[in-house]
Amino acid sequence: MKRFTVLAVAVFVVFAMVGMAAATDFTGRWTNYKMSDGTEVLDFEELFGDDFSEENMGYVEFRDGKIYVLQTGRSAEDVQEMTYRAEGGKLIVDVPDDAKAQGVSAIEFYFEGNELVYAATMGDNTFKFYYRRPQ
Repeated sequence: MKRFTVLAVAVFVVFAMVGMAAATDFTGRWTNYKMSDGTEVLDFEELFGDDFSEENMGYVEFRDGKIYVLQTGRSAEDVQEMTYRAEGGKLIVDVPDDAKAQGVSAIEFYFEGNELVYAATMGDNTFKFYYRRPQ
């Protein structure tokens, strides 16, 4: 009975760890499809309708221990490389100097359900960009 209990606890711990890893899986590329300024939400699919194309939207990509961000509406040369640290279920970004110059004081990535959120704080406002896995 004691061995069964130890085995059951070990299996439970492994499943819990796998579940936590899946819940915070930032890896790969994510497509921007929605944004919010705290008062209004812009859903790009609704806004662009039939002209919506994931290839034309911005993205976030996690690779080689860095974050690469291309904002929607920018050209491929405008990809920003960012460094970060993990803190709980979030990634806290070292705010790049050009973003600081534009008034950004904090950037973090986290999940709201299945959506990856890029939250940028400017003064009293937090702008959220929502990303999903490419479809």
